[in-house]
Amino acid sequence: MENKNKPDRLDKKFIFIVSIWLLCTILFTIQYTSSTATGDETSVDAEVTVTSNVNQSYGDSVFASSRVLAPRWALGEPDNFGSYLFMRGWISIELEGTVADCSDISVWLAKRGWHSSRFKVYVSSDGSNWAYAGGGTCKSQGYIRYDFSGAFGGVKYIKVERDRNWSWSIILLDAVWAKGGDA
Repeated sequence: MENKNKPDRLDKKFIFIVSIWLLCTILFTIQYTSSTATGDETSVDAEVTVTSNVNQSYGDSVFASSRVLAPRWALGEPDNFGSYLFMRGWISIELEGTVADCSDISVWLAKRGWHSSRFKVYVSSDGSNWAYAGGGTCKSQGYIRYDFSGAFGGVKYIKVERDRNWSWSIILLDAVWAKGGDA
């Protein structure tokens, strides 16, 4: 004896599933189209520029780098973990905010290897136009803070560049920091 209700049951199940699927599709479409906002662009008369000026700032993100191992280790406050700058290596670090009237730049460096390595430090407000802040020779196996003073203006980026001369050493960059004037 065969059950005649079975094909009818499958048809009802199929119709129920298709109905639920269509209902979900319609609700999704309604929700998506109702959440989009439209407006007249000609009615806006203001322009907004968001900038954050701070009095002091450490490195927040790596803007660009070349010949650097573990560049993210140079971010934040000094923690004795640094990125490795090889021969002709450089790293540009974006600060947490723009330091207005910047008067002090600091970098924490150490060397690994036999000889001392020379380095240069540059600053920028836009990441494309760089001004020389100073340089030096890294001679210590432990991290040392190198300070540079001057009237640097608004600083958003700090670039540390290892000297192009060959030496049997590597520079480790732990942190960069900028401080604004008292104004």
